[in-house]
Amino acid sequence: MGDMNIDLKCGDHSKTNEYLDTVISHGYLPVITKPTRICSSSATLIDHIYINDISSTHHSGIIITDVADHFGTFSLLTMKNNIIKLLSSKPDHSLKQTSKYLKKT
Repeated sequence: MGDMNIDLKCGDHSKTNEYLDTVISHGYLPVITKPTRICSSSATLIDHIYINDISSTHHSGIIITDVADHFGTFSLLTMKNNIIKLLSSKPDHSLKQTSKYLKKT
């Protein structure tokens, strides 16, 4: 998980392909697949979360907010003992609200 500033949407860039090949070769897959930074002239996917266990239940997404120039990203993982773990690359106000909501349900 991280703010790598490597645009995964840039499929024709050799360094991007090399980075993604390395991550995948170590058994990790990206779960964020939509742009995480959008401005008037571009849309980039530069905030990444990876998982290495596709058999576990997970829900991932993007939190659209104007708190920063990047959107927040999250992934909810259901572990073997049914505990939900929240991963996030942007601990902003909207994510705190999400965490509070999840604790109530």
